[in-house]
Amino acid sequence: MTDDELLQGKVFAGQEEYRIETPEEILALTPEMIAFLDAKVRGTARGMDSYEKLVDLIDALKESGSLALNYNYMTFTAAETFEQGRGNCMSFTNMFLSMARYVGLNAGFQEVKVPPDWTRRGDSFVLSRHINVRVDLGYQGVIEVDFDNENVRPGSGSARISDRRALAHYYNNKGAESMERDEQGLAFQYLRRALQEGDMEFSPAWGNLGTMYLRLDMQNHAEAAFLRALEAEPTDLVAMSNLQRLYVTQGRDELAAHYEARVERHRLRNPYYRYQLARAAYLEGDFETAVKHLNRAIAKKDDESEFYLLLSESYAQLGDTRKAGQYLEKAKKVAAETRLPDGTPRPAADLTAVTG
Repeated sequence: MTDDELLQGKVFAGQEEYRIETPEEILALTPEMIAFLDAKVRGTARGMDSYEKLVDLIDALKESGSLALNYNYMTFTAAETFEQGRGNCMSFTNMFLSMARYVGLNAGFQEVKVPPDWTRRGDSFVLSRHINVRVDLGYQGVIEVDFDNENVRPGSGSARISDRRALAHYYNNKGAESMERDEQGLAFQYLRRALQEGDMEFSPAWGNLGTMYLRLDMQNHAEAAFLRALEAEPTDLVAMSNLQRLYVTQGRDELAAHYEARVERHRLRNPYYRYQLARAAYLEGDFETAVKHLNRAIAKKDDESEFYLLLSESYAQLGDTRKAGQYLEKAKKVAAETRLPDGTPRPAADLTAVTG
């Protein structure tokens, strides 16, 4: 089945009734936002360097309370986020990036690797990804501004992405939220936009499209969409898991077993999954197994302080005080504050993380 066939969406009625926000509207500043920036950010004046502009912007938003956003899993435009004071990481990123660009900063979107975060919404389990803002300060280095300073840690791993790729994230979020409200026609339009106007290789949108088809019992379309997601991202656990469930219901046991094994194999390669297994083992009193999982996790990712801290605690439970102390010191060292190339602390440490 071709991409065009999957994106025709003839089964979804009422598509013409919906108005989807344009890429320009997603990042647009309102007159109130512009007046706020003109009044509060000295960096809009000539002669101010990028570092001063960024500090001014963060200070202005902190003073106004705009950075004390109430977390909400809903996705909003930049203007909606500023007006309502709530949203998710995508919402915050839209708002901050649009403001940063207005005051002349070289700001872009970033995808950030974070520990897998599964949540249940209605009848679905949702795997959250993360996005934040990357500000290039030239000779003063790069600052990553992030709304989620709890789950994102320095060294998490990040990569700058294009505005079109960020658009895929936004429209995919809106599509998933529409699915939860059972607004299938609107959800389909958002998911199609995520791919056609965002990125045709954005696997989450193909996976969500497959879920929509599966709910309509259009199994051939669902299978094709899940396979397309894996073509775009071979390690997409959501697509693999959904394929495995689909093949179980169809009695295609060999294929079901194949994808079940692939899911487990990829999970074990994930250091955060190993960390979760280590925590479970620790809580069950199996400290030797916890150590084994943590060593595997650290071999994959050696810059997470939580890994070393749990390893220290595991060795303490095993009576090995030397290693417990050794890994406690390592945990402290990894968690130490990251500084700019000139040695100064990163501004607004309570908001920023080298992370979404």
